[in-house]
Amino acid sequence: MKSLDKLRIEKGYTQENLAKLLEIATPTYCQYEKGQRLIPKNIADSISKILEFPRDEIFLPVKFAIRENSAEPEKEAG
Repeated sequence: MKSLDKLRIEKGYTQENLAKLLEIATPTYCQYEKGQRLIPKNIADSISKILEFPRDEIFLPVKFAIRENSAEPEKEAG
């Protein structure tokens, strides 16, 4: 398993670049990468597609929590 930050760097993206591609704020992306915020399923799918790496190999349940419904209010992880 590769960590999200290592995979992002390996593919040549900064946190800011990836956040812009995902159309989210950079601090939000940073929280996702550090596991400080739950990642909506659609964002996890987009990250997987951009980084060209299987979602399930990036976001293992032990490391990240993915929300099924992006309409639910965000909850802090931890």
